[in-house]
Amino acid sequence: MLRRFSTSKDLRIGIEIIVGITLSFIINFIMISIGYAITNSEKLKEYSVNYFGLVIYKIKNYGLKLPTRRIAPFIVILRFLTNIKGT
Repeated sequence: MLRRFSTSKDLRIGIEIIVGITLSFIINFIMISIGYAITNSEKLKEYSVNYFGLVIYKIKNYGLKLPTRRIAPFIVILRFLTNIKGT
């Protein structure tokens, strides 16, 4: 049976979940964008973006062109969506 948010506790938990997912998306976006900026500025072949000691994303340079920041938002969105599915 489908029920609405009947108590303020249920509403608070729902808001916390939505805010938590949004904050994690924003933090990952910022961290990966900084990783791309570091990779571009230092002309690195490979760079791992770490957050609290965990590797959240690996940037690799294949070929002569350096990775650009233009594709970073799309990568973050794909990464976020694959994490939601549990893969």
